[in-house]
Amino acid sequence: MPAAAWGCLCPRRRCRARSTPPEAARRPPRHPPRRHQCARPPRPAAHRLLRRRPLFHLAAEGVALGCSPHGPGHAGRGPAEAPVRSRAGRSAARWRYPRRRSARTGTRRLCRLGAGRRLAGWPYYRVANHRRRWQHRVPCGAGNTGSQPLLKRVVVFHHPHSEGAAIFAGQFAQELERRSVKVFVADAWEQAATAHVELADLVVCIGGDGTVLRAARVMVPHAVPILGVNMGRLGFLTDLSPRDLFNRIERVIAGDWRMEERLMVRSDVFDGPDRPEQVFHGLNDVVISRQAPGRPIYVDVRIDNALLAVYRCDGVIIATPTGSTGYSLSAGGPILAPTEHHLLVTPVAAHLALARSLVLQPESVVDLRVTSDHGAILSVDGQEDLPVSSGVRVAVRQSEHITRFVRFTEPASFYAELAERLEMQLSSTMAHRA
Repeated sequence: MPAAAWGCLCPRRRCRARSTPPEAARRPPRHPPRRHQCARPPRPAAHRLLRRRPLFHLAAEGVALGCSPHGPGHAGRGPAEAPVRSRAGRSAARWRYPRRRSARTGTRRLCRLGAGRRLAGWPYYRVANHRRRWQHRVPCGAGNTGSQPLLKRVVVFHHPHSEGAAIFAGQFAQELERRSVKVFVADAWEQAATAHVELADLVVCIGGDGTVLRAARVMVPHAVPILGVNMGRLGFLTDLSPRDLFNRIERVIAGDWRMEERLMVRSDVFDGPDRPEQVFHGLNDVVISRQAPGRPIYVDVRIDNALLAVYRCDGVIIATPTGSTGYSLSAGGPILAPTEHHLLVTPVAAHLALARSLVLQPESVVDLRVTSDHGAILSVDGQEDLPVSSGVRVAVRQSEHITRFVRFTEPASFYAELAERLEMQLSSTMAHRA
């Protein structure tokens, strides 16, 4: 029998029937006959899934994945490629095969659902914005679409006497302005910065621990998050180096960080009935110390109206957990975890008295009354000094305000970083002496 008698009429070149002998053609088919007997190449798994599941076009930032009722991760494809739904025709809605999306395509129009709407069942993946052709009513992605940053206004504080910190603050401000973020750069001790802090979403402190302490007091009562950048010596309160800040600038703008709250201390100074009460808030500690060298002071210490001791000493420190690694540590006090809610009472060079530190309850109030012929000094965070005379009463308690820090590291790394910084300080001191 000639080939035309048993050959397939399909226009495909590779046809199984044309290469099949007449004996094989007379055999009964194993499966029900199809429209023609052409050997089609096997369809990819994604094409078979296309028939059962609706897919949509994802944004260029992520990998295109299928919109499956089983959740994300099914029917994965290459980046910037996915099936999209076409316009509804006369019969029914149809689905097109994947097509490439140029990486140089600009920002697309927002979909009719509006920017920032979440797609049901898809909280982690963003979809492309609506385009005029071939993508009718493509839903918009969840979260930030990239056109508007999460941070609107940022205040950058730098150390007043560090030229390098001032230069770096200007460079960082330029990078933020390129990303449509309003920036205000100022000295940490500048009084005009207080008005800008009220409207800020983030405060970046470039310097050392002193710059962060100053910013923490300026934040009261707004509690704006603080990100410390270490350009000082120790950097107990900072979290990033200048290089790490530039490497994580996108995460900073997107708000991809961990928030850590720190306890603050409040001191109320009562200097007689004729003078008004003075209130101070600090992040590290409140210290009452002698004013004249070589002249000790007498401090009557009462905790919750119960007499603890009358110290003949150089001073008394009331420290927060954050300040437990500062002056209190130098005076022999313990180190507390920074997120604790306890105050420390540490005497400095106490003579013939209880010289150990005490850890107080969160609701305790410490009353200090100074007796000295030469006066004393009340110091808050070592930066604000107030001369006090003999007989002045100071009430110290936990503050109603807190300080929020931006952290990129885990809480468990506090002790490892503490040991590293203390060892670094010890080695630098020994090298300086050598």
